[in-house]
Amino acid sequence: MTEEHLEYLLSRNNQNIQVDFSSYKGAKTDIVKKLKDKGNIKIGVGRYNDVDTILDMTKAMNEIEKIIPENASEIEKFLIIYRTLSMAIKYDKSGNSVKNKKDNEFTRSSEGVLLYGRGVCVGYAKTLKEVLNYFHIDANFQSCDDPPHEWNQVKIDEQWYNVDLTWDDYFLKKGFMPIYCLLSDEDFYKNHPISTGIYQEKCLESYPRGIIKEILQQQIQMQKGIYKTKGKGIPKLIGKEQYKCNALGRRVEKSRILAMMRTIIAENKRDTEERTAIKVNKVRNLFIRNDDLYR
Repeated sequence: MTEEHLEYLLSRNNQNIQVDFSSYKGAKTDIVKKLKDKGNIKIGVGRYNDVDTILDMTKAMNEIEKIIPENASEIEKFLIIYRTLSMAIKYDKSGNSVKNKKDNEFTRSSEGVLLYGRGVCVGYAKTLKEVLNYFHIDANFQSCDDPPHEWNQVKIDEQWYNVDLTWDDYFLKKGFMPIYCLLSDEDFYKNHPISTGIYQEKCLESYPRGIIKEILQQQIQMQKGIYKTKGKGIPKLIGKEQYKCNALGRRVEKSRILAMMRTIIAENKRDTEERTAIKVNKVRNLFIRNDDLYR
């Protein structure tokens, strides 16, 4: 999604257009807003066709972009993204429920992970790939069936490496060295399920651990105090209170859990009011009877 795309689309005034982008690569909030204002243009990115959700996702990408220095190397960009996503996501076991189709799909989507910080391994891997692609870093998606699990391979400085953000999540949150980050096939598969995917790159060597540790320590010092929440999604993580997520508003209004909570709160309030009224009446009746005795 580039300025050239925007200029061409905005010039098409007399015909209805549906444009589908494969990724958010290069997308900017102002471009999406201008496309949203054009009633004759419908846009989609991947599986998303709702323009408000696309706008929120673009905002999240742009917020991540703000914390990456302009002169950052590819390895520095990757590690900032890797750690930032970890701090924004919380593993949500409800997504593993086969019965709960809504949570199952939501925790496996980039929207669920990036905007709300809820994900299972599929969501972690899918979102990492999408965000890395936004910053022009190649990444693919790997999986196995037994046990069921998903992770990524990424290309840094023309070399491919294995990474598993889900399994590194705990270590990154605690400020420890990630264990499954930028490893060779030999090192990675010592303690990891082997990929059954057809499309796999050969990862010949592990990235120097000393360099990874040094860069992460620098990031932790530079961003000290920024991360106030964990598992709340990018908007909350970055601390943008003015960031209004349209998708969140719609989802909250339709949330069955929230509706149940409101019902329970209302019932408790009514029960409390009724109990209070009964007590007041008992006291009042007691005083009335006592008054009658002294008349």
